[in-house]
Amino acid sequence: MKILAIDPGITTAYALIDSEDLSQPLIWGERGFIRIAKLEELQGRYDVVLIERTLSPTSSQMNKKLSTVISILMRLFPDNIIVWPSTWKSHPIAKRRLPHLYYKIYKPSQHMKDAMRMALHYVEVNDV
Repeated sequence: MKILAIDPGITTAYALIDSEDLSQPLIWGERGFIRIAKLEELQGRYDVVLIERTLSPTSSQMNKKLSTVISILMRLFPDNIIVWPSTWKSHPIAKRRLPHLYYKIYKPSQHMKDAMRMALHYVEVNDV
């Protein structure tokens, strides 16, 4: 099963994994706010889409941008599963070191690691 996990933000990270081979992601990276719509290139390459969702408690400029990013992602991936940070960050997988192989191209950002761990959490909890 192929799982696409998206960690939205001003810089939005994503990880596409295959539950049959967790040794490395199929693809992962980041997109800035302006290029978020380019994630549509991943459409059709997954069985499940996970989108991390946080509350936006204020009307700050950053939260308005985050709301825009979430809206775009909801349109691009209408059959998504919303994942609250507390769901996976409280699980031991949130602290697990990612295999060294994941770093072979370049050092991933914290957002990329979060997207990867969110996908791994889905695999572990749902036994896929």
